[in-house]
Amino acid sequence: MKSSLRTGLVAGTALLMLTLCFAALSHPASAALTPEWTYETPMGGPRTFPVIVQDDEGLVYVMGGVLNGTSWVSVPLANSYDSTTGAWSTLAPMVEGLRWATGALGHDGKVYVVAGWNDTHAALYAPVQIYDPVDDSWSTGASIPLPVSFACAVTLDDGLIYVVGGRDAAYNAVANVQVYDPVSDSWSSTTSMPAGRYGGSAVEWRDTIIYTGGTLSGSVHTAETWIFYPGYGWYSLPSMPSTKYLHASVVGGDDNVYVMGGDGESAPSATGYVYNYFTNEWNVLPDLNFAMTYVSSAASAPDGRILVLGGTDMSVGARATNRVESLQIMTESITLTPSTVDQGGTVLVTVAYDYAYATPVDYELMCYLLADGVAYNPTYVYSPLPGTFSFEVSIPQQVPAGTHEVVLQDLYVEFEAGGVDYGTKYLALTVLSSLTVEEQIAALQADIDALDAALAATDADVDALTMQVAVMQAKLDGIIAGMEAMGATSAATTAALNATLADLQAQLDDFQEQIDRVEDKADTAGTYGIVTMVLVIIIVVLVALMLVMARKKA
Repeated sequence: MKSSLRTGLVAGTALLMLTLCFAALSHPASAALTPEWTYETPMGGPRTFPVIVQDDEGLVYVMGGVLNGTSWVSVPLANSYDSTTGAWSTLAPMVEGLRWATGALGHDGKVYVVAGWNDTHAALYAPVQIYDPVDDSWSTGASIPLPVSFACAVTLDDGLIYVVGGRDAAYNAVANVQVYDPVSDSWSSTTSMPAGRYGGSAVEWRDTIIYTGGTLSGSVHTAETWIFYPGYGWYSLPSMPSTKYLHASVVGGDDNVYVMGGDGESAPSATGYVYNYFTNEWNVLPDLNFAMTYVSSAASAPDGRILVLGGTDMSVGARATNRVESLQIMTESITLTPSTVDQGGTVLVTVAYDYAYATPVDYELMCYLLADGVAYNPTYVYSPLPGTFSFEVSIPQQVPAGTHEVVLQDLYVEFEAGGVDYGTKYLALTVLSSLTVEEQIAALQADIDALDAALAATDADVDALTMQVAVMQAKLDGIIAGMEAMGATSAATTAALNATLADLQAQLDDFQEQIDRVEDKADTAGTYGIVTMVLVIIIVVLVALMLVMARKKA
């Protein structure tokens, strides 16, 4: 009963609370970004061809690789690089040092390092090395069926890790796609690439794999681009403007695919390209600040930058670098003004996105106020403005004071070609009471007085019921005593007993109605306990009478 009452009150309150008034404010579209590669905080040490894996928060893991590009000795070093602050941290060392390996982030948040070359054993490495960031520890998993180097690893929506291509022990490019299941720690295979490739780069794009470049052998590089659709196989996409080998790639916050650097030791490259799936076109990026190769992957920071970390730089003695470069391909700004408002006030939400290689057309989202776990009046918001748009959120007088959140759910930006869902954004909002201190105290006192009155009425009803139970018990005691005194019963006695029982049943029915009314008033667990006790007594009375009648008839 109390749960239903509470639900009704919440539903009623929701009808009275939050009215969102959305007014699109006309702002000129911001000019598109003009990006340039910028040096970031360098890594803590040089690294070339490590495994580069990042999590959803922008933390980049740098595993293995080599410290010196002339001696080429694989190291078990493991580090993390915070793409927001540039902080470099040392992690627990790998089980075995690897170079030319690959890796991916599992759905469980662990880093899976696969394949590669181990210089300690002078052989390709087969076991999966698994890093758990929760306790900073390493373990090993099942060995890959065909050990390779220069492969690519991608995790798709099914949670499986797809290891694409690579170079086998005989230095041959393979077309195999080997699939690792982190849950069962087992391997399987799927549709092979159209041809053998190694030294290419692969990314996950909308639950597909886009594989760029690579080589057929040590000197035959390619610009070909393929896409893998799970369950359907591999298909060709437009080739890059030029060949790429040992390069980095990443999907940016604008949903485009970016490739940078590469092309081997003989001619490291500073060139980069961007691919838009929806226009099916490649465009040229600004050149990196330095030509580099042997980069396994790039990273994408939460603030819209893409980053290239480490690699081989032929201009330095050790040929391995700790440099980090970034390219700002987009910016995001979502603000709530003010962040503190009185009941009955209004706040303004402003959303702005700028892009270097995408053109926004419109925006849409669902907006609601989240207060004490309840979403009030979800409202669809649409803006045809390509740059900045704003809308007002009016907070009615009835909204409770406290810290709440304005929620922008399924924020979607439509481009001239394609679009991106940026998920859910939360904006903290503090609502202050518009009542004076005296008014707030008076309101609280009124609530207390009403509660006291309800409790007093309930107590009186319980006392009355208790007295009725005592009277009924006395009647029962008298009936049982009389029957025991008689020692035997006649037909007349039985009829009298039945009449008395019928009268008692009528009183019981009337008593049940009173109990139902008290239950409706009851507001404490103690009251329900008394009512339950009364019901138990009544049941005992009826059972006793039935036993007595049965014994007399017998």
